[in-house]
Amino acid sequence: MFNKFWSIHSNPRKALLHLTEKFIPDGMVKVTKMLDRRPPDWASCMALARVKFEKYFNHKARNLLHAFPLNTKMKDGSLFWQSPKRPPTPLDFDPTNQLHLMFVASMARLYAGVCGVAYTEQDCSPAFVTSVLLSISVPQWRPSSKRIETDVSAKKPENEDLSTDVLTLCQRQLEKRVASGDTPPELLTMAPQHFEKDDDSNGHIDFITAASNLRASMYSIEAVDRYRTKLLAGRIVPSHCYYHSHCRWTGKYRTAEGGGWASIGEPQECLPQPRSSYPRLL
Repeated sequence: MFNKFWSIHSNPRKALLHLTEKFIPDGMVKVTKMLDRRPPDWASCMALARVKFEKYFNHKARNLLHAFPLNTKMKDGSLFWQSPKRPPTPLDFDPTNQLHLMFVASMARLYAGVCGVAYTEQDCSPAFVTSVLLSISVPQWRPSSKRIETDVSAKKPENEDLSTDVLTLCQRQLEKRVASGDTPPELLTMAPQHFEKDDDSNGHIDFITAASNLRASMYSIEAVDRYRTKLLAGRIVPSHCYYHSHCRWTGKYRTAEGGGWASIGEPQECLPQPRSSYPRLL
């Protein structure tokens, strides 16, 4: 989205021109926010990752418990928090916890890769990460005003109406960019990161391990080690590739044999005997 937007609108000046003409290009609000929050250096990457820790593993849990306290009951009188639902436990960041540091360091590496920020292995060391985190302040939790949807069948609206305040903030951010001078082209591009489980230097497995185990800790689920995570993650990506190719070839067989179906849940194809009314092509 980010790269596509700026390939069309070139620079903040042109994007601002469209906005003042009462035309809101697709993705403008999100892209403007991404540009405004883009980390310029390694310390900023770590600060952003630290804020994300607070958001995902503390604030979200607090918002859930605020909206649905432990004694919340359903219309039929049964408790809201009962199996299979588990109440979350907010996690407080602990700079001495290895898993907490792994999440911040690995997520910071992902931000650095996307935003073209240089860093060294020393920058990722627990001692250095801890020293930087001590000077980072995070937003205090405040109850969210967003409604939490409990109906699993409810669909999210495709197009959400943008408030005047959001558009005004977007316009101010673009005006600030324009007033500060021309934005360098390298700030208007980002580098997508492709998952690679066998390269330990990219931090991908570290991030998945830390994020999944922290979420498991929130819901009192048993954690798994890095090697188990790597094994599980390695099975996920090929399964998508297999299924797409599987569907393509199953379609050919179905045409040739007069019937056939595939199941996403099982890596196999079901091809019945062709009916006599279908001509055999193979």
